[in-house]
Amino acid sequence: MGEESDFWDRSAALSEIMIRGDASRLIRYARQWNAVCHTGMFKNWTPVIVCGQHSGFVTPEMKAVVKNFPELFSVNEHSVELNRKFSTCEERSLAVGKFIETLRKQRKPGDPFYKAFDYWRNEVYDVWGSKHDVPLLQMERSCMWVLQSALGCVGLLGFRHYAVFLNGFVRHPERGLCVWFQKRALSKTTWPGKWDVMAGGGTTSGQKVRESVMREACEEASIKLDWMDARIRFAGCVSFFHQDPRGIFPNVYHVFDVELDPDLSPEPGDGEASEFQLLDTAEALDLVCSGQFKMTSGPVVVDFLIRHGVINPDEEPYYAELVEHLHAPLHIPHGCFQSNGYE
Repeated sequence: MGEESDFWDRSAALSEIMIRGDASRLIRYARQWNAVCHTGMFKNWTPVIVCGQHSGFVTPEMKAVVKNFPELFSVNEHSVELNRKFSTCEERSLAVGKFIETLRKQRKPGDPFYKAFDYWRNEVYDVWGSKHDVPLLQMERSCMWVLQSALGCVGLLGFRHYAVFLNGFVRHPERGLCVWFQKRALSKTTWPGKWDVMAGGGTTSGQKVRESVMREACEEASIKLDWMDARIRFAGCVSFFHQDPRGIFPNVYHVFDVELDPDLSPEPGDGEASEFQLLDTAEALDLVCSGQFKMTSGPVVVDFLIRHGVINPDEEPYYAELVEHLHAPLHIPHGCFQSNGYE
């Protein structure tokens, strides 16, 4: 647990370095949450194709591993494709699950190549292609990202990670537009004790996006489902390549807003949040850039402040670049790998 805590402390410290001494702290912050797009480190990665759709990435190291499983993967210079004989979500999930379990059994203590297994959650996430209607397969969430070690970027199948986030805001009669934030419990595996948006989390397998965000708000912030159902509003997506000590994450977040009455306060529910605080927009911006905020939730707040005109091109000189950092094209770059016979 000490090593994991060091991960998040180092990330927070780096955040403080990135914003120090610059008039545009926002663009420095954005260049950190989307740093992979600046480094070009993924230029040697190979697309993973499932059902004719680009769904993830493998590094050269992982590509060498999957070549040892010809019954599961077809590997060439341009792509790694899951065998098309697995024609259903269930068949693909079972096949990839056995592949992961084989690697897990072969794992050696302290081997950085299989670091994902240190974060095993026993929680299943859906894997999606560009078409978000039926999941391509389901797998253990800890094995979805591209890992990083002292040897460079290594890891499993680098599938896109989908999550839901909810901005709770108030039109306060005296303070103006305000936003609710939660403080993450110290027991959290990632970003313990850091501030975060009001509610959010990964999209659990089998749940619709709206259903997922309502569940998170009910569990984390004790907001009643029937009250929220008539008020919650979908506000778009943010997407970015984030890198932290665990690895590299192609993140896609579905963002929702809900307006709360000034006399309604969220309260900790399932123990994932220790407290909530209501801040005006200037305070919110300071918090997000302070190094005390969960890095990967920052884009959700920045997007909210842009949509409400708090961050605007007259006051932010890097406004256009900032907006681009909120919408990295994670579904588009490898559209040329769409295979014949699939939509």
